[in-house]
Amino acid sequence: MSLLTSSFKDYKELQLAYSSPAVVLGIFRHISLKAQHFLMIFLFLDRMDEKSLVKFASSATEADEVLQELKSLMLYTCTGGNISMHAEVQKQLKAMLNGPILCTLRTKSKPDKRKPTIEDIYKITQNNWKNLIDYLIGLRERVSVSILRLLLHSGLVYQNGQEFPKTSECFRFLLKPQSIQIEFLLKHILAASSDKVKTAVFLFNLSLAELGRDYSTKDTNRGIIEDLTEIGLLFKCKQRSKRYYVAPPVIGLLTDSSKPIPLTEKFLTVETNFRIYAYTQSDLHIVLLSYFLKLEYRLPGLVVGFLTRDSVCDAFKEGLNANQIVDFLKNHSNSVPQNVSEQLYLWEKERNRISEYESYMLEEFADISLYRSTLNFAQGSGAYLWDNFDRRVIILHKSKAEPVLKYLQSLDRIVS
Repeated sequence: MSLLTSSFKDYKELQLAYSSPAVVLGIFRHISLKAQHFLMIFLFLDRMDEKSLVKFASSATEADEVLQELKSLMLYTCTGGNISMHAEVQKQLKAMLNGPILCTLRTKSKPDKRKPTIEDIYKITQNNWKNLIDYLIGLRERVSVSILRLLLHSGLVYQNGQEFPKTSECFRFLLKPQSIQIEFLLKHILAASSDKVKTAVFLFNLSLAELGRDYSTKDTNRGIIEDLTEIGLLFKCKQRSKRYYVAPPVIGLLTDSSKPIPLTEKFLTVETNFRIYAYTQSDLHIVLLSYFLKLEYRLPGLVVGFLTRDSVCDAFKEGLNANQIVDFLKNHSNSVPQNVSEQLYLWEKERNRISEYESYMLEEFADISLYRSTLNFAQGSGAYLWDNFDRRVIILHKSKAEPVLKYLQSLDRIVS
């Protein structure tokens, strides 16, 4: 699960996180079925010869892929060709066989005299989430300093003097379903936390919370609770209240692989002549469509536009790709004509022809956080040309690289 793999690089830290049943449950339910199968094989074994694992897979390649998946989460150790499951994970998985894993968040002993209804919780948290989205699409001018810091850390915006323009990552973020957007933000809240173990345990336990039940803020990072409340993932009756409620979209998000995915609204009709009818009054929908459509006219409850080469290429320049546009159209319409999807891919191929640029190469970053922040800054500043995550390499346009180099110098980091 990316929520953990992107935040924990230290084995000891991850070992502490795995002492939480909620974390292990979340990990187990989100890894592949084959990886789950391998863990169950390890469950009652002290160790196993790595080569013997091939008989539990369809091929040596599949066995290697599963081991790589488990290795990325540090779920096993390998010594002298023998594989052993992480001791804490083994312990928690065995405990799961004896009964359900319960939420360990602290609850209030006294009942809430002003306990909100589930409808109130849903309505207010959804409105707070909408405020965040409205800021990202330009319909809201401000968010709090802490939320702005989160958006900067996650690469959805970048700082340019006193302004905070949106990055290409922001456009991609807005096209995704809400559940994926929430996981994305939780991942960066965890990555920015000073106590990653405690924060990971807290976030995974939120997923096990009971809808409509109040939980205590005691022994919990107040800053994280305030941030989650502001973006609509938690609910508090008052700002200074010492109890909170978990929003419906969060419950089951990280720990329940069987949680049904909400049906996306089918508000689009895509025609073979590249005309698109959008039966919506949502400002978000209209802004998203404007990223890659040439809008013709807007009526009450109806927006009509065309997919044109220029409008789609403008979207590519902002960091979108043909797959993302096609997926968005498919998710929100009953069908997308084949000629439309094929033409989108052709326009993308046109743009991807080889071009030569004088450039700078940045490599040997001190840590992953520096690499990601530099990549986000480069993409936002227009200096970005290419990157390779595995090799931690970023290529910059030479004529536009100066702001990125100054950004690195301001951090007092050395890049070779």
